[in-house]
Amino acid sequence: MTLADPLYEIPLKCPVCYTEPVLSYKLKSKCQTISQDDLTIPSYVGIRGHADADILPMAPTVCPRCLYASTQGESFIRVDPTKRGDDIRLRDDTQEALLLSHVVRQGIIDELGLTVADFQRPRSSKAAYAAYRLTAWTAAIKAEHRVPRSMSELATAHLYSYVFAEQALASTESRECLEKAARAYAQVFQTGDHEPKNVDQLLYLVIALHLRLGWREEAKPFLIAFERLREKVRALGGEDAARMRVYQDRISDLWQMSS
Repeated sequence: MTLADPLYEIPLKCPVCYTEPVLSYKLKSKCQTISQDDLTIPSYVGIRGHADADILPMAPTVCPRCLYASTQGESFIRVDPTKRGDDIRLRDDTQEALLLSHVVRQGIIDELGLTVADFQRPRSSKAAYAAYRLTAWTAAIKAEHRVPRSMSELATAHLYSYVFAEQALASTESRECLEKAARAYAQVFQTGDHEPKNVDQLLYLVIALHLRLGWREEAKPFLIAFERLREKVRALGGEDAARMRVYQDRISDLWQMSS
């Protein structure tokens, strides 16, 4: 039996060099069961006649011309004006900085022996790692220019770079990605560059990354913040309190493993 494709394509336009179409891939609704590991990295298993989703390697959308990359569809310009949403509008100085840094992004794929054709679907682990590296570089420039949520995207790009570095590269490079993710997520929490409703998951992830790296002392201020948040949420009860209990149990396990 042939399984249905769980992803669909969206044609977009690059906001830096205006290349179109740049293909972005999105996950169809209600076609996967999703589980998470202790770093909240998802795994996908197809249901209702769908194949397992390869959305994790395909999540970064990469412009084939200037190598601008992002995991956020709203970071590109819509080609179809009937679709809902606001187009991104980069400030002139941000756009110029992204254009001028093309040579650096090109260097990322050159050092890995890749070409832009490698970003097509299906995407190998090495190409997925490169796509997240490009996303991180793009997000870092946008963060310097104070584009909202750029630090969050930078942190996520480092985390998923770790996932694919583990599969395709040396362990030293994967640890470096994990260290960058831990520092970036900590900065996201400290600066408030995140959705307020996601603060519990963010704080848990900061702690989990630090403990995975063996940074117990560095994790302690975040553990104190987590306990304060847990006390507030516990008083309210409901789903948030139940989720915090799950996070607390995971943190206890990670603390034991980090000793």
